[in-house]
Amino acid sequence: MWDRIFILSLVVFFIGMLAVMAGEFVMPSWSPVTSVVGGSVAGLGGLVGSVSGIVLIFTTDFSRG
Repeated sequence: MWDRIFILSLVVFFIGMLAVMAGEFVMPSWSPVTSVVGGSVAGLGGLVGSVSGIVLIFTTDFSRG
């Protein structure tokens, strides 16, 4: 379960970073909105990714299936 959470959090992190980059380079007039929303999504994804990554490192009994 933690491995799926980790992979999903990485996907969410990259979607948030895409939103930030789109606001900075593609739609500069939307930069205040996309920076806050994309930064929040990327930050939340990074936080969940770090917690689930640490749990995966310290957990030795997770199953692969």
